[in-house]
Amino acid sequence: MSIGQIADKSVKISVRVLNKCFTRKREKGNNVKQFVALKDFSLDVRESEFLSIVGPSGCGKSTFLDLLSGLSEPTSGGIYIDEKKVEGPALDRGIVMQGYALFPWRSVRKNVEYGLEVKGMPKQERREISQKFLELVGLEEFAERYPYELSGGMKQRVAIARALAYDPEVLLMDEPFGALDAQTREILQDELLRIWAATQKTIIFVTHSIDEAIYLSDRVVVLSANPGTLRDIFPIELRRPRDGVRLTPDYLELTRRIADSLHGKTPPSQIIHNGDGI
Repeated sequence: MSIGQIADKSVKISVRVLNKCFTRKREKGNNVKQFVALKDFSLDVRESEFLSIVGPSGCGKSTFLDLLSGLSEPTSGGIYIDEKKVEGPALDRGIVMQGYALFPWRSVRKNVEYGLEVKGMPKQERREISQKFLELVGLEEFAERYPYELSGGMKQRVAIARALAYDPEVLLMDEPFGALDAQTREILQDELLRIWAATQKTIIFVTHSIDEAIYLSDRVVVLSANPGTLRDIFPIELRRPRDGVRLTPDYLELTRRIADSLHGKTPPSQIIHNGDGI
């Protein structure tokens, strides 16, 4: 067993020796330049786990989510969900991005119902499901509003409700709170943890914030600078709920250790991680 693998029958996602290269033509001549975004990346993610990924800019965090979503294909290696290889987009994966990606001409409710419409679900059933998830994110009173009438935090709640409405097994989140102010960001972190506890989805969360990664996660993955490789995995063995943990010695020590890893101050881990994150 190698670093990143877990000896647990409840593995939801298996990433096996994943490589992603981009080939770029130079402006002059026929020479090509190859950029390696991810190299020999392997990782197991448990069912219902909240796993965050941090790393320097350009280390392949978002590229990995593109591969996991099926929007991009690996150069070699593979990703498996419930032992089935990812070969394109599918409804078992929901995506929430930093830019909200809401349809401005659709109401909040209609945005949440979009995936259900694509599935051909009857109108009444769509309404019942959208109502359930609008209530879950606390926006039931804004169902008939339009995106331009909402704050950034409210727009992101709509995006989360839309991703959850068609009941994906895995939720992929690419810096969803990165554009929000600090206060709204912390509010939505707590909201996300509440939603995760209620739905028990498997969440892969990309962020630049070590604090955010520790606060939300069961484990934090650190990627090295390009090419992106698995550098370290940190189990986050802090109590849940996590209100008030940010000033505890354990939290501050985790912050220091992850920062040291991220900045290359410590050698890459050779620890074998099992299903308990050890």
